[in-house]
Amino acid sequence: MPEQPDWMENDELARRETEKGWKWQRYVADFFEASGFPVDLPPYTWRKSVEDIKDHADSRDMTVAGQRIEVKSRNLLFNSIPMTFPYERAFVDTVRSYDHYKEKPIAYVFVSQLTGAMLATIGRQDAANTWEVAERYDEVRQITDKFYTVDRRKLTTVIPLVRRLREIHEGL
Repeated sequence: MPEQPDWMENDELARRETEKGWKWQRYVADFFEASGFPVDLPPYTWRKSVEDIKDHADSRDMTVAGQRIEVKSRNLLFNSIPMTFPYERAFVDTVRSYDHYKEKPIAYVFVSQLTGAMLATIGRQDAANTWEVAERYDEVRQITDKFYTVDRRKLTTVIPLVRRLREIHEGL
């Protein structure tokens, strides 16, 4: 496969997608705060140059009750019932990004940009044999990359995640 430019080098596209992501991160953070959890959102900062990307490589979307959670918002129509997710598999993260994280996320929250509905999947360290690697073309970023994916049957509402976070937060 020929070497492709990193989509993050397209400053306009990267900034637009990053700022859209910040909006949805705040949306999910509001949910967790309303559920009674302490939430830490990192400061929203933009790089000074493309060379500064490496400084943001391990940045997290949020910490909820001391646990790393990543948010993936998509321009897809679904509600909070997992089988309404419109594809057989959901993109979790790029293999490159996930494998680089020093602290692996406890969960990923998927948000529909059309409905605001949220679904979740547990982190890979707890999801034995439920994630697969797939090489796919990302139409928004116009890149082909390797992604971790999860079968939509393994998606859940956010309620099991809230329960798990409550157990962790309350030391149960």
